[in-house]
Amino acid sequence: MTEKDFVDSYYLNSLEPIGKVPKWLDLEINTNCNIVCLTGDTKILMHDFKWKALKNISLNDYIISVKKPKGHKQKFEYIISKVITLFPKRQSKISEITLENGIKIKGTSNHPILTKWGRWIPMERLTKKNPPKFVSIPYDYIENEDYLKGYLNGAWQSDGSMHTYWRNEYNCHMYRARFAVKDKDFLDFTDYCMKQLKIPYRRTKISWNHSSIKEMIVITNKEDYHILKKSIFIPIEIEEDWARGFLAGFLDGDGSYNIGTTLRFFTTYKKLKNIILDCLDLLNFKYTLYKKNKKKSRTLYAIRILGGMKENFRFFSICNPKIPRKRSVGRTQYGTIQVKSIKDYGIDDVYNLETDSGNYIANGLIVHNCKKCFRTFYIPETEYMDQKLAMDIIEEFGKKGGKSIRFIERGEPTLSPSLVTYVKYADVWDLRSVINTNCIELTPKLSNDLINAGISQISCAIDSCQEETYKLLQGNHFKKVILNLKEVYKLSRNTDTIIQVHVNIQKENAEEVYMGIYNDFFEQYSDKVIHQPTYDICNFKKDVELDSKPCIEPWRRLIVLVDGRVMVCPACFNYHTKQVYVVGNILKQSIEEIWNSSLLDVIRTWHSNKMLWKMWPCRSCRVRRYINERCK
Repeated sequence: MTEKDFVDSYYLNSLEPIGKVPKWLDLEINTNCNIVCLTGDTKILMHDFKWKALKNISLNDYIISVKKPKGHKQKFEYIISKVITLFPKRQSKISEITLENGIKIKGTSNHPILTKWGRWIPMERLTKKNPPKFVSIPYDYIENEDYLKGYLNGAWQSDGSMHTYWRNEYNCHMYRARFAVKDKDFLDFTDYCMKQLKIPYRRTKISWNHSSIKEMIVITNKEDYHILKKSIFIPIEIEEDWARGFLAGFLDGDGSYNIGTTLRFFTTYKKLKNIILDCLDLLNFKYTLYKKNKKKSRTLYAIRILGGMKENFRFFSICNPKIPRKRSVGRTQYGTIQVKSIKDYGIDDVYNLETDSGNYIANGLIVHNCKKCFRTFYIPETEYMDQKLAMDIIEEFGKKGGKSIRFIERGEPTLSPSLVTYVKYADVWDLRSVINTNCIELTPKLSNDLINAGISQISCAIDSCQEETYKLLQGNHFKKVILNLKEVYKLSRNTDTIIQVHVNIQKENAEEVYMGIYNDFFEQYSDKVIHQPTYDICNFKKDVELDSKPCIEPWRRLIVLVDGRVMVCPACFNYHTKQVYVVGNILKQSIEEIWNSSLLDVIRTWHSNKMLWKMWPCRSCRVRRYINERCK
């Protein structure tokens, strides 16, 4: 049969709408929506290197994220990104990951994390061979009185001047303290410290033609001079908060930072050098000390912090220097960390955000908010479909002569607490019911309940018959999945329930599939095994027209999402505009009204006339060719 014959006979004649719900309609219900999220206490690295709880992030906040420069496989460039979307809080089943350094991160098991070889892998699939990349341990920045005293001390020791002198004309000592720098952020925070510590001063504007300095802090009063002197004395025993402030103030004054590499302090005073070293030791920083002797001048001491960007991030987080150019981000190659354990945590409130770069740093790990994914812009208010709504859909579909209903689209159906109820109700209306599951939560009890409820087919998505390959593709549940599959297959014997196993062919499992190893393994635990190619409907490079071949989906399928919106195809969304191509709403229309709507008639006309360029989901669709081949 030629393509023209196929279009003419299959589309126009056999599948033309006939004023009612046709028996061939494949209705899919999204009973629950699994979103990639993290718990609200997860710390996010902000643009100023402070760590902020995810639940406290605001729209238009600026955070640190990464991007991969061209030509680099292992190096990433840190960039400042903007939070462009905040998703509503919701409850979901989550997992907890414990890293070897004790840091924990809690979130949905499918949340993508950047790993050693630059791949984004879901939480549950992190292994020794695929350890996550790690940036820095989250630290709480504390700004108390000791920190302010330390910062003021470091600032005045590096860039301030204090002196007294005798004035013969007044026959008395004169007192003068002056702080003048070109960086306004440095001057502003020094100003803030003096206000908080209640040190009298005056800030004046200056007009030095030869200098870029525009303002300075001045003290000329004897009493004020001595108040400042008492405030910036160096304590006998240095406390941690004072040390953090001192290092921040001294770096802003006499420090340097080469983006992505080296953080240094410079001084010609041996006493100051010793204070800097004591502060670094107290905060557990490793360093090297260089000395440079110059003729007719003092010895220059240069102190460099070791550890690369990981330690630089820690320094910026706990000390927080105020000059932006001295805490900039840049290109670097960072290490990985091993995962100690992954375990189920239960149900908790989860949050999510979207940045314009597509990722952010959470508890030291680089996580993906997947800006090209359906889940980032289809966020319903509830994770589960309203039970009454689902029952009404099933009832209407049964009354109108429907034959098959599937619980498979955009979520794991076995997580729905009402799944067995839906299957029973579908059986009441003589509907063939099908679920597509990853088998992780398909427990023997649930399997028995589904079979007794009259389910027609359980399709199990298992991408490998080998444990190591399965870990790479689907996570650490291989033994559990195989045990569940064996049990459901055993329970289905002498019943009408079909157990199907299907695999998405990828480069990691292609050999075992084509060599027949996959079939040989799963044929003993299923009624049939099918293969299908992997098509990525979230990763199109350009929204351009591929070809004009029509698709069968407008004539055979409706997909009801968890919030009642209806799509005609699983690829009916656009990651550029973040829109879902909706053909109706089950809360406002019946299935029959949607099926026979003028919008669907227009879509079918466009397809039958090969005018796919008029509909944005179809003109760039990679799924169309596979669906047509399967339906032939």
